[in-house]
Amino acid sequence: MASPDPDVPPIHHLSVERLAHIFSYVSQPITAMATAQVCRHWRAVTLGSPILWDDIHADDPPKRGWDHLVRAALVHSQPHPVRLRIAVTEPAADRVEEHKHFWDNIFEQASRWEKADLVLPRTIALRIGLETAPSRVKKTIWEQALDEDEDMDGNEEDDDDEGEGGGIRLTFDAPQLTHATIMGPLRPQEVFLPYAQLSDLHLLLGPRRSLMYLAGCGMLRHLTLSMVNALDIDCTPLTLPKLELLDVRDRGTELCRYLTAPALHKIVFRMENIDPEDEERWEDKELTALLALAQRCGDQITSLSIGFETLAEAESVEALREVLLALPGVTEFELLEGLGKDLDDRLCCIDGDFFEENFLYKEDEPVFPNLTRLSLHIRQMSWHSDDVNQLKAMVESRRKDGRALNVGERRWFERNTGIFKWMVEMQKTGLMIECDLLDKYLSSCGRSACEEDSMEEMEEEN
Repeated sequence: MASPDPDVPPIHHLSVERLAHIFSYVSQPITAMATAQVCRHWRAVTLGSPILWDDIHADDPPKRGWDHLVRAALVHSQPHPVRLRIAVTEPAADRVEEHKHFWDNIFEQASRWEKADLVLPRTIALRIGLETAPSRVKKTIWEQALDEDEDMDGNEEDDDDEGEGGGIRLTFDAPQLTHATIMGPLRPQEVFLPYAQLSDLHLLLGPRRSLMYLAGCGMLRHLTLSMVNALDIDCTPLTLPKLELLDVRDRGTELCRYLTAPALHKIVFRMENIDPEDEERWEDKELTALLALAQRCGDQITSLSIGFETLAEAESVEALREVLLALPGVTEFELLEGLGKDLDDRLCCIDGDFFEENFLYKEDEPVFPNLTRLSLHIRQMSWHSDDVNQLKAMVESRRKDGRALNVGERRWFERNTGIFKWMVEMQKTGLMIECDLLDKYLSSCGRSACEEDSMEEMEEEN
């Protein structure tokens, strides 16, 4: 078990067969003395190999003894950098102090963080912020803790109060940190990260009026941004010179309106949590933000993923077409429709006509002329509630092979047969297509029948 390299744990020098033999031996009904000797030996190996402890996970709901294991990992992994994934949500009232001590241990080791995925409970953040804040703002923080609901509604006066004023200030002194994920009901101005050194940043936080804290992310390559209940975004043009992948959700989509990213090649765009009473979001404000980014990026974008709960009217579908036309370099396109949420009579979705008009042999202004992969996850494809219900039943039924279509399903497929025939034809030319509805169509109608119908149409045209 001796290892010539002190940084490589001895266990990594063993073959899979040898490891299997060891564990098979340990599992046999041998004497207690022999078992104890093996256990002591493996304990010595693991405790003496810091690299075995540098991946630290604690997920919700926490398992018994999770806090002890995390503390042990922090101790035994020294002095190596650590990768954290701590996703323990709000503690019960009688365990707040216990959780606070746990998070204190995590924050004390920030200088060793290499990657940190943290879900920060607001209760704990308030307690830590109260102890570390200057005395002149402690009263403000304590009042904020007592009236958390009012704070989460997005009080504008508190939101603008960043420098001298109250609120949480969690500052992480983490010189080795390159990948950070911060989630929770906190505002971005309450979390201070070493933005200048980050290459991967995921922020899923509460409301914020300004996005200028991102201006210091000069090394950033991957950015995921989600903001819920955000106020009107106040932002000036922002440049992220090394950004390659942008993933924006909820009100974070507004970033597209101001961003310039010369190295960007992949966009993930999710229009989620839309309130029909919010007329600006309900119309096509978010799509115009994406269009602004698309027009700046042009053909440098090679991968595009768009997801939405609903679109307002036909004008929004036209706005989506403008976005697609502005990105001729896309080779991989993914569309997620519905995102699992119904908006009753305010529902407007993309139907087969959209694909037929934009993807079927268009010679003038073709959409995605370089497309090699198309992925469709479509839950609803009609403006009429009856059709929506039929389609939902078809998608959610998880129908087994051989089950006959009901009348509603068959009628829906007959009305939209053109798009499925087109998909089959495009598969022949090499286009990779993933579509849940295509699979169901072929399993019910058969690929051969679809191809025969397509051949008959071609003969009629000739």
